[in-house]
Amino acid sequence: MNIDIFDDKYRYVGVAGKKEAHQQGLWHHVFSAVVLLKDSETIVLQRKAPGRYAFDRPDSVDISVGGHLDAGEMISDGVREIEEELGLKVQFDQLIPLGIRQTAATISPDYIANEFQHIFLLPLDMKFEDFRLPGGEVTGIVEVPLREGIDLLLERRKEVRVRALYVGEEGQRLEDGTLTKDDFTKAYLELDQLFLRLFIAARRWIDKEDPAQIFW
Repeated sequence: MNIDIFDDKYRYVGVAGKKEAHQQGLWHHVFSAVVLLKDSETIVLQRKAPGRYAFDRPDSVDISVGGHLDAGEMISDGVREIEEELGLKVQFDQLIPLGIRQTAATISPDYIANEFQHIFLLPLDMKFEDFRLPGGEVTGIVEVPLREGIDLLLERRKEVRVRALYVGEEGQRLEDGTLTKDDFTKAYLELDQLFLRLFIAARRWIDKEDPAQIFW
């Protein structure tokens, strides 16, 4: 896979392979979306399929959708990631832009993530159990109550009750369970506290604040 490369001011400089970009810490852009189920006021997070990274990656819950853009693709083309990972076909104008997160992280000696992360909120009128996961990239999704999730991330509570939907050779299965702060992808809990910011942005949208003034 080839991706577009930029300098640290987000000025286009050329094309490189995705593996090369991470090995050398080349700046590139990525697409991310957090799914909000409006009626239940819940956030959908994903669990990645194992073995998809060059480094040891724990089975933590992650942002609803995230992925790289092919060289030449526009940010709006990132909606294909939503279909590939969650099985949902949506239009770009359904997304609410939350801004760009410029992040630089050395995850392992040969995996450096220097990225411009375009982040969106995707409010949906659907029920959690109606998801039909395509499998492959994602092994399952977790439904987290929005306001309880904020309390969890603020360490006002130790755990929160969730529902999880997993996909495998025998199809999908729905399970009840609990989630603690330790279950979240660690990198998104540190420094800028991305998970907390995204949950708060979703709550502000639920509270009918002006979408143009809501950021991650």
